[in-house]
Amino acid sequence: MFDAAAQALGIAPEMLVHTVRSDLLAAVEAEGLTAQLREQTGALLHRLAQENTAVLLTCSSLGPVVDGLGQAQILRADAALAVAAVQGGQRVVVLCAAPSTVSATGELFNAAAQATGAWVEVRLVDGAWALFKAGERERYFERIRTAVAIAFKEGAEVVALAQASMAGATHDEPPGLHVLTSPRASVAAAVALAFRG
Repeated sequence: MFDAAAQALGIAPEMLVHTVRSDLLAAVEAEGLTAQLREQTGALLHRLAQENTAVLLTCSSLGPVVDGLGQAQILRADAALAVAAVQGGQRVVVLCAAPSTVSATGELFNAAAQATGAWVEVRLVDGAWALFKAGERERYFERIRTAVAIAFKEGAEVVALAQASMAGATHDEPPGLHVLTSPRASVAAAVALAFRG
């Protein structure tokens, strides 16, 4: 998804380096964002920042770790999404698949909305994460599409999909509806940072 987002922005996918740490996601789901997990994730991000021009943390459940690091070259994928979603000051519904990210996502989007006056509501897509973890991707995406349709029917002007894994649900979105995903918003922010100046 991130390679595709880079390509759509004219950036060669080989310019991206991926580090996958599913153990960190499993830990935050099991225990929450503990001090030990914050320290472990922070150390990894610092190391990656020494080796790369920009670092993009794609896990929204671990996202709050970035806020305490004070390093401009380390970005949260969900923070870029939040900025993009609220910039028009509209009615925004944020859909979360993973229960572990609802609280952090709400704090992030509400903070971003203060600058624009956007109205934000964060919703959990019931049962979606269990489908994702079971490998039932098409049912996962269908559950998300249903939640998107409901949000628009209830008056949302923008729908943001909080987890990167949700982006696959947008391939057949109706024209004119603003469904935002973190891969494209965050890769654009990382590229802008990497090539700044």
